Amino acid sequence: MNLFRLQREVFSSRDNTYQFLREKRLLPSLDAIKCSLCGATAKFEDSIGYSAGRYRCRLRNQEHNSTSSKKKNTSRKEFEQSGSKNTFFYNSRLGIEKSLVLTYCWANDFTYAQTISNCHSILENETERLSRETICDWYSYLREVSLSALDKLYQEKGQIGGVGRIVEIDESKFGKRKYNRGKHVEGSWLFGMIDIGTFENPAPEGNFRLEICPGNKRDENTLLPLILKHIAPGTTIYSDCWAAYNHLEEYGYKHLTVNHSVHYKDPVTGVHTNHIESNWRPLKRALQGSQKEMLADHLCEYLWRREIRKKKGDFFSQLLDDIAAVDWSEFTESVQEVQPSTSKRAREEDDDDDDNKENKKSNKKFSRQSVIDNLLF
Repeated sequence: MNLFRLQREVFSSRDNTYQFLREKRLLPSLDAIKCSLCGATAKFEDSIGYSAGRYRCRLRNQEHNSTSSKKKNTSRKEFEQSGSKNTFFYNSRLGIEKSLVLTYCWANDFTYAQTISNCHSILENETERLSRETICDWYSYLREVSLSALDKLYQEKGQIGGVGRIVEIDESKFGKRKYNRGKHVEGSWLFGMIDIGTFENPAPEGNFRLEICPGNKRDENTLLPLILKHIAPGTTIYSDCWAAYNHLEEYGYKHLTVNHSVHYKDPVTGVHTNHIESNWRPLKRALQGSQKEMLADHLCEYLWRREIRKKKGDFFSQLLDDIAAVDWSEFTESVQEVQPSTSKRAREEDDDDDDNKENKKSNKKFSRQSVIDNLLF
C-alpha cells in the first residue's frame, strides 16, 4: 500500500479509517467492548476529544445495579471507555490518522523532512505541522515494536546451525577514527554469526544473528557465552584465527579456521568467512551516525528490515501485523489517559488526585531495557 492509496481508501472518511484499523486488528471490533457494570455490549461513538472514539453504556443506575432497595435512584451511572485503550494508540495526542502516517513513513524508511512533507500533504485538514522531536519520539517507539517482533521471531526459530550445518562467525568494531586520523577506531564491538547451510545446500542469505559485545570486549570469556547462546552443538564453525575461538571443540563444535594474514580462503580446506564479512559494510552504512546509547535500537531495526527483505514482504503491512501481535494491555494498565473534563468539579478532582497526575505523565512506550535484556541477540 502506498501513500496515495492510503489517502484515497483509508483517510477518505473517518468511518473508513476505523474500518481499516479494525481489519488490521489495531482497534477492537464494534462488539468487543462489554460494559463492566451490566455486561451488555457498549456502543461505539466517534466522540470529539477522543483520538479513537469511545465506548459507552447509558443504562441508569438501578439497571446497572439490581438491588432490593425500596427507594429508586434515578441518577445516571454510565460505563465509558476510550476506544484506544489497550491499543497501540493509547494516550497518544497525535490522533489515529497522523499516527498511521508516521507509522507508514517509518516503515518505508523516510527521512524527517520527507515525513513532515508527506504528513502535511496527506492530511490536508491538519493545520499544525509535525516537529522533528515528535517524529524522533514516534520513530523510537516503532523501533521498540520491531525489537519486540524480532525477539518473538528469534524465540520461534531457536538456535542457528546444527549437525552438518556451517556457521561463520566474526567480530567487527563500529565507530570512527579519532579526528579521522590513524588506525585506532573508537566505537562498539559487534559479534556476528550467519548460518550458511550445508555443503550440499548452501544458504548464503541464511539466519543472521548479531550481539553487542558486553563490556566492549572480544575475549574468550565474552564471546564464548554468545556462541553457546546462539549456535547449536554439533555445528561446523568457520572463523579466523582469533585466540578467543581456540577452545570451541571442547564445547561440541567442529571448528575450522582461515588465516587472513595469508589468504582469504584456505586453499586446502576451502574455509572462509566471506559471508559474514560481506554483511559488515551494509550494516555499518545503515548504522552510520547512530548514537552509542541507541545502537541496540538501530541494530534491531536493521535486522527487522533484513528479515522482511528476505521473504520479500511489505514493510508497512508487516509492521501493522507486529503492532497487532503485541498485548498492549501490559503497557497501558498503569497509564491514565487524559480525557476531556466538562465540569469545574471534575477538573478540581483531577488536580487533587496526585496519583492520576503521575499516571498522566507516564510514558506509554515499552520498557526498553527490559525488552533488550530479554532479546535473543
